[in-house]
Amino acid sequence: MCGLQALEDIKKLAEDDSRYTALMKPLSQDKTTLQGLVLLLSNKNKSIVSLVLQILIIIRRRPGGDDVLRSLLGLSEQLNDLKKSTNSIDNEDKRLISNSAEELLSLFNCSTKQNSPKPIKANPEKAHFISRPKSVILQLRGLTSEVISK
Repeated sequence: MCGLQALEDIKKLAEDDSRYTALMKPLSQDKTTLQGLVLLLSNKNKSIVSLVLQILIIIRRRPGGDDVLRSLLGLSEQLNDLKKSTNSIDNEDKRLISNSAEELLSLFNCSTKQNSPKPIKANPEKAHFISRPKSVILQLRGLTSEVISK
């Protein structure tokens, strides 16, 4: 059960007020841990799925958490699949999973004016600069093995 322990550690990190920002790095930086959590949502072990959903809900409640979760590839699809697969089952654990997935899906379902894409204005001066061909010289240095023949 090494996987569950690792997820418990991630959950503790998300709950820690001083260290949670390690999970929520700026959007341009590495999001490997969070993308891994998205992949774990398709795991057959429901305790793993439940723990991942708890972690994602904790992250959502943090400042900036909504934006971080919206940027994760495949999260809304995974949540929709979870909701569909657990909706018709009367098991209490699966109902909790479905409710958690629904809570996180509300993040994607509500559209606001702030999140709508802004039209990009074309600047003909920049377009000309970008389209010009450029020469690049690349010099590689490294270990070489030279055989001197006599």
